[in-house]
Amino acid sequence: MRPQSYILQHCLHLIWACLLLLSSQAALAHESNPAIAILEIHENNTLTLELTANLESLIADIGPEHSPAEFAKAARYAALRKLPAEQLDTEFKQFTETFLKQVTLLVNEQAVSLSWVSSEIPDDNDTSKARQSVVRFAATVNERPKTLSWQWAKRYGPIALRIHTPDKKDAFNAYLEPGVPSETFVISVGRFLGATDTEYPSWFKESFLEFAEDIEEASTAGKRLAIMFYQDGCPYCNALVERNLAQRDISQLMQRQLDIVALNMWGSRELVSVAGKTYSERDFAAALNIQYTPTMLFFNEQGQIILRLNGYLPPPEFKRALNYVTEKHEASQSYSQYVAANPVTAAKSTLNSPSFFESAPYDLTPQTNTLKRPLAVFFEQKDCPACDTLHQTVIQDNQTQKIISKFKAIQLDMWSNVPLITPSGTATTAKDWANALNINYAPSIVLFDTEGNEIIRMESVFKILHTQSTLDYVLSGAYQTQPSFQKYLSQRVDALRNSGQDVDIWK
Repeated sequence: MRPQSYILQHCLHLIWACLLLLSSQAALAHESNPAIAILEIHENNTLTLELTANLESLIADIGPEHSPAEFAKAARYAALRKLPAEQLDTEFKQFTETFLKQVTLLVNEQAVSLSWVSSEIPDDNDTSKARQSVVRFAATVNERPKTLSWQWAKRYGPIALRIHTPDKKDAFNAYLEPGVPSETFVISVGRFLGATDTEYPSWFKESFLEFAEDIEEASTAGKRLAIMFYQDGCPYCNALVERNLAQRDISQLMQRQLDIVALNMWGSRELVSVAGKTYSERDFAAALNIQYTPTMLFFNEQGQIILRLNGYLPPPEFKRALNYVTEKHEASQSYSQYVAANPVTAAKSTLNSPSFFESAPYDLTPQTNTLKRPLAVFFEQKDCPACDTLHQTVIQDNQTQKIISKFKAIQLDMWSNVPLITPSGTATTAKDWANALNINYAPSIVLFDTEGNEIIRMESVFKILHTQSTLDYVLSGAYQTQPSFQKYLSQRVDALRNSGQDVDIWK
């Protein structure tokens, strides 16, 4: 016969084990939500998996059909629940290989190997509630995904599967019972080309999106309100910013005469229309039947839309539309009448390229400048009326060409990815260098000495006298003894006049 103390001790062990199991089952009661897997297909033939789940239950192998007799698993689960985030992360990394063997991801009917990328684990030791963590994996496939299917082990329980394709969020959604494979999803998505990221100017208005108030504020400041609808990746929105707003006259006119508010036509921010009705951005765009981006709406002081521009206009036509609005011509004529009475000359859709510009590749470091010539970098762009004017007037002058011929002169499209090496020896692109130099307008001419130091720059509006004088200021080395260009200019004008030449400062 067993001693009474032994029996009592054995009973206590059984009671403890039952309590442990019950506490683990109570904790598991909080885990009724299935895991969530978000599979995203990217343009570069990569896949990412974001898994939201209770990692403790995955590691402890406690699924929806666990046996009440599995005391070891319950104890393991309870111990994992108490771990801080960092230690649980370590436990899961050690478990990852085992876990991924229980996951079947087929792309184009071929198994794909996932690799761990990162984890987000709440640092919460409150064992009264389940801890939901996020783990990310990634994979690369050899060709564009056309079909995809998913399955994981039955013991991991049900899962909500979401699939994002490059052109559509939540292209597929499925709720899968434990261990059940998904259907084979057909990912018939062509490549998405031409999308361009755009950084909108800092001088656009940071609005509370209550447009009646915006109109009143603009009117008080002697301005008018304009709303611009855009969408992410829109190349025409990019052209509006990088071509049109890079024209100094357009940029300055808009800043002086307009408050611009940008709205994402698919956005979710809440706004209040002029009529006082509340919308989300996307619902407001739908209510206004916005079909193109950019679309711009211009309002008068009474809150009426006086002009709507659907889609992108090149700089000359866009400037004409701005003149119509800011000069308040709507009071006397329709926009079509104004357009007919004010024809514009279209700018060239290509860069002007005189023969004196050197060709790529562009290595601008001083040691490659064997003739020890100063450097002139022309930052220009397409569809640029001011660039056309520069080449058709200033550059056509024979004296200007004589001076420029003594420079190492190159021409860069300020928005292109043409590779180059800067005078300081940095490998970069034309666009990135223009941004680093804070080139805001086209055309801009930046002049460097023979050692690669920037001396002076000219921006946007050019006249023959000032252009020639600026070039000569660097070429002659006058900047070394006369730090004020304006004083140098006055001295040069006096010298020209004393030699018998006429000087027209506005030519």
